[in-house]
Amino acid sequence: MPASISTHILNNFQVNGAVPITNQQLQDFRDTMLSEIRNCVVGSNFNPVENRPQHEIDGAEKRYQAYYWGGRFHYVPEGFRLKTMSIKNIWDMWYVGDSSKELPPYRMIDPALDFTSSAQKTLYSKAKRVVHLIEEKGRLHTDADRSVKLHTLTQTRISEIFSRGLNALISEIESARSDLLSSEVTCRRYGEIAFTTLYNNLKFLASSSN
Repeated sequence: MPASISTHILNNFQVNGAVPITNQQLQDFRDTMLSEIRNCVVGSNFNPVENRPQHEIDGAEKRYQAYYWGGRFHYVPEGFRLKTMSIKNIWDMWYVGDSSKELPPYRMIDPALDFTSSAQKTLYSKAKRVVHLIEEKGRLHTDADRSVKLHTLTQTRISEIFSRGLNALISEIESARSDLLSSEVTCRRYGEIAFTTLYNNLKFLASSSN
């Protein structure tokens, strides 16, 4: 048990006997305990980046807000909803997150615990499939070490893997069905296509290999 929590308990109760305590005091004690636990969870589950080389800090895990709801801690606030967004945006959110909104990388989300609707869980599954395929293709077309986790690489390296991986995946899809995305990408860059659009067209890769 963290020292701060045990100290708080000892300061509020007499070990050798009972003391009168009001409901308000009990509520205050509970709130303080939860606050202490949150601080301990945040401090122990996320790796600080102080005193580390800059090239490691670029791709390192950082501290993120912990949210308490539904009887447990979560990486996202209650009611959080995953939205349909561009391929580039979902890639960035997956590996980097959004510090301005205190949102961690989406890869840290547990869909079974952090989403309450089946539709959100399904959307998350689609995003995961797209991102992982792009990473897989990107690693094949670069000399990136497969044993190294992508989020620990520099931002420049991550962007290179994304660019090469997405281009390779799009090329495979277009080869499988020439009219698939051609009309959509003439006026938009590949990365601006919604990740759900790309996901919906992955089925043609499977059919072309049969």
